[in-house]
Amino acid sequence: MLHNFFFINKNIKTNKRISFIPASFNEYDANDHSANKLLSLFANKKMYFKNIKIIDNRMSKNEMINNIKNSNIVFLLGGDTLKQIDYINKYNLKAVIKNKHKIIIGISAGAINMAEKVVLAKDKDDNIPQLSIYDGLAITPLNIEPHCDFKNTEHWKDLTDASKYSRIIIMNDDCFIIGNDDKIKYYGIYLYLKNGTITYNGRECTLECFLKEVKL
Repeated sequence: MLHNFFFINKNIKTNKRISFIPASFNEYDANDHSANKLLSLFANKKMYFKNIKIIDNRMSKNEMINNIKNSNIVFLLGGDTLKQIDYINKYNLKAVIKNKHKIIIGISAGAINMAEKVVLAKDKDDNIPQLSIYDGLAITPLNIEPHCDFKNTEHWKDLTDASKYSRIIIMNDDCFIIGNDDKIKYYGIYLYLKNGTITYNGRECTLECFLKEVKL
């Protein structure tokens, strides 16, 4: 996480303005709690913001667009992945979010929805009743599965099915990715899954070998 804060501090050139985009635009208490928790993490690294906005239904559509447009950082929060992209589409926020002059951060659902084409494996625990394929924000070509429990055999089957449609980067909770122009850097434990085949550290392997090697 330290690399994230260093990258943000280094790349903000003007007054620090941040907009948080939650998964639900109607759950105001939860949205405030999530934003405040993250702001505390920023403050612990001596990073403070002059303007803070939470993009939800307490604003009009025009206010949402103007606040995002004027932000240096857009932070896509976690939660219900499908609900988040539905709200983004409902208020036509894609174009204003996707701006090369902004730092865009995504965690969990927000990171998933940053992909150009999202291939989302079935996951009943995350309110994803079936395999879902849709147009994401097209901020990155990477399609990810965050905070994965590699030992969950039922969900692994669903991920394997989804990997027939796209290469998926499977990540654990300690993994994150930083992209700057065409440069992409990975931190933590992750693997690639495509057509049911695992690639880890540049070579194909089985799930059992991967788990043994990374001691999970």
